Amino acid sequence: MPINQRLETTQPEQANAETRELIARWGKLHIGRSVLGAVATAIYLIAAAGG
Repeated sequence: MPINQRLETTQPEQANAETRELIARWGKLHIGRSVLGAVATAIYLIAAAGG
């Protein structure tokens, strides 16, 4: 959440290289969360199908 908070409080006219790095880092973390969510969904569906 700290990355989200820092990005949300940054005014567009104050954005700089650090802001761009935070956005890139947030993107990488989001990919990780998405992959974990997809894996959890697949495991749930397999278990629900009785397999």
